This record gives sequence, C-alpha cells and structure tokens, in this order.
Amino acid sequence: MDTLEHAIERAKAQLQLQAPRVVLTMAQTGLALVVNRLQTEGLKGRRYSTSPLPKFFFRPTNAAGRDYVKRSKKPTYAGLREAQGMETRFVNLTYTGRMLRSLAPVPAGVVASIFQARIVASDAENAAKLEHNRRREGDFLAPNAAEQREVDTYAQRELDRIIQTELNA
Repeated sequence: MDTLEHAIERAKAQLQLQAPRVVLTMAQTGLALVVNRLQTEGLKGRRYSTSPLPKFFFRPTNAAGRDYVKRSKKPTYAGLREAQGMETRFVNLTYTGRMLRSLAPVPAGVVASIFQARIVASDAENAAKLEHNRRREGDFLAPNAAEQREVDTYAQRELDRIIQTELNA
C-alpha cells in the first residue's frame, strides 16, 4: 500500500510533467475564445473607415470588390468590405483571415516554476500584421473576464484530474 506522502510526491511529479501541456492548452483555449469574440462582436466601439482613399490602396479579394474600386469615385474601406460581402458593422481584424489563422501558442519557458506560453504568428508577414494591429488597437488578443474564467476553469479541472489520478492510484 502506498503512503499519502508517496502519492503526493507522484502528484507533484505529474503536475510538473503535465504543466507544459496544460499551459499550451490554456493558451489555445484563450486564443480560440478571443478570435471567436473578435469575429462575432469585433473590437468594441471600432468601425471601418468611411473616409475616401486612393484607389491604389485597395486590394480586393473578389470580382465584386474589384468592380467597386473601379466604379467608385471615392472608394472607402467600409465600402470595399461591404461590396465584397464582408462584415461592416464592426472592426473584426479579418480581411483575408490569414493573420488570425496564423496564430498559435508556443512554449515560452519556465520562470520560478511557472510554465509560460506566448501567442505568435507562424510567419513574418502575419507577425508584421499582428504587430501593426497591436500598435493600433492595443492588446486585442487579451481575453476578457468571461474568457479568462473559462480558461481558468479548464486549468483547475485539469489540475484536479491529475492530482486525483495520482492520489487514487
């Protein structure tokens, strides 16, 4: 029969072993929740520009967009998005969708026994877009309070599961 002391030591070892996976899953969960919010609710209080821009600025993604730029005397970014059938009620940082799809959590090391992860873009082009949007919009990838509670709940359940597995072994 195993002693409580041995079970606790096994639980501590399993927590150390499983922590990187738990942290990466927390980061992925948080990222998925934030991206979902961005795409369904957008950045609060932000709307796409209705100021006219020079035609060379536009990069339409479909024939309707090309037609809009060609026919419009004073094209706007909001108008281009509308012509292409894209969201125009709020800024959602999704034009082609590549920037948000390129994001993924990566291990960021351990500091004082605290495992960390970062959200990074998978390539230089999307990293530049991400940095540009961060400078303009602030930390738009930060989870809100409800999203953070959901991530925390996952972490607590997973840690409880690991501990219970070892204590009941």
